[in-house]
Amino acid sequence: MPSVLCGIAIRSFDHAKLRLRQAMPDEVRRQTVAEMARRTAAAVEEAGMTLAVLSADEEVGGWARGNGLLLLEHGAETLNGAGAALVGAAEAGQRPWAVIHADLPLIDADDLRAAARHIEEGRAVIAPSADGGTNLIGTPGTSVEFAYGPGSFRRHLARLGALDPIVLTSSGLAFDLDLPDDLVAAGGQPEGAWLQTLVGSLPPP
Repeated sequence: MPSVLCGIAIRSFDHAKLRLRQAMPDEVRRQTVAEMARRTAAAVEEAGMTLAVLSADEEVGGWARGNGLLLLEHGAETLNGAGAALVGAAEAGQRPWAVIHADLPLIDADDLRAAARHIEEGRAVIAPSADGGTNLIGTPGTSVEFAYGPGSFRRHLARLGALDPIVLTSSGLAFDLDLPDDLVAAGGQPEGAWLQTLVGSLPPP
């Protein structure tokens, strides 16, 4: 089976994670968003999957091309549309696929090796976020009607039901960075030490 085509949807660096503005200057917020994307991309590649950056944003596209990453440009305005673009590309190449969020500050390659292994063995996978969203979803090639948004894990799990999906749970896959409290909690973990370096001294969790 070909390697898993794993898409990271990045709408923008400049307009992402605006709720973190109360915890850091805008430039540091942008750097944090870009560094999370870089680390997620590196984990995908280290896990042996084929990375595709999903974006229509000019800056993100320049970042992807400048780092030698495959860029899958699309005109979709939603994460559902970005996921559909990734699945379309995977189907065209008869490849298994996965979609992962780019805001996972604790992610590492071990989290994604397990996902890749299950998909390559013919199983669907899904990883819930701590608040009930979907941080990763993938199949050996079956398309899925995406339903991102609050509570999406349950919707996606139901749509994968016939594929007997494996639910992946780890801090790296479950913890996403949205709020200042998330920043503090992630920075207090060994895998999140890079946040301390980038953002500066964080208050104790």
